[in-house]
Amino acid sequence: MSLPLARILQETPPDKAARLLAGVTRSVLPDPGIGSAPHDAVDVGLQAEVTRKLLAHFRIPDFDPGHPTPENPRQVARMYKALADAMASQALPRSRVAAAKARLGEKGLLPPSDFRIAFSEQFDQARDDSAVSRSSALKAITKPDQHEHFVPQSYGVDEADPISLFVRFQHPTRGVPYILLIMCVRRRDVLQVMQGWRVYPDEVDVADARKPLDILRALTDAYGDDLTVGSKRGKFFLYERVPVDPVRETTFISGLSPRFLASFFIRPSDNGTLLEVSMAFAIDLDKYTAALGRHGVWSGD
Repeated sequence: MSLPLARILQETPPDKAARLLAGVTRSVLPDPGIGSAPHDAVDVGLQAEVTRKLLAHFRIPDFDPGHPTPENPRQVARMYKALADAMASQALPRSRVAAAKARLGEKGLLPPSDFRIAFSEQFDQARDDSAVSRSSALKAITKPDQHEHFVPQSYGVDEADPISLFVRFQHPTRGVPYILLIMCVRRRDVLQVMQGWRVYPDEVDVADARKPLDILRALTDAYGDDLTVGSKRGKFFLYERVPVDPVRETTFISGLSPRFLASFFIRPSDNGTLLEVSMAFAIDLDKYTAALGRHGVWSGD
């Protein structure tokens, strides 16, 4: 939005601001030749002054909306976009925009670039072992080659963490190509970055992978621990309810290697007979870092 228009609309009561914006917009649009449409009264002097400042801001003071070929079409297009943005802002106040983004983010309906991003302590603590930096993770999230948002309700699990995966294919000038895989948890319109991994196709079988979840499963097949979660055993768990005996079983998870990096999003049910698992897996860091070393990447790089 142009600076004078934004400032004036912010200082004007909402009902008058809407009428003023409509009047200014009409004054710079071509006359369709069908007569004047009825509209609410507006301060004509203020409208003329705002229109003059608008045209001056876009450096088209002599703009004639009735002229079919304006001398500065690019500046005119920028002015019309500013007016369109202003109308969108007036139609949906900032508080409602924030609320709408929060709902869309929770449901995984926001484009990746519209999320806010926060790095978790877990991600920062694991950076030396994972060899994934904040900057590379940020690029993978905001400009992914693939991404996948999971909605717990579609798996029949209501109280669970909504998880998102992002993939970016890396082609370094030195070394072999690899896949950067980033895992996040969505908190309204915030992506909390939890983990990042380098996936080398000559180490991890991704030949049949078609989406980020396939790559994550392949990663756990290659380096994952065999876990026992409640009464179930496996390397990877996604949005499951796992039975557990609260009397006999004193630990919910077992089977971890000496050095591991885990992602456990698990809640016991209220009655203690189920584990509500959003996601659970654990990567054997000795196996993972050995694969990095075979590609000339060492912990801390």
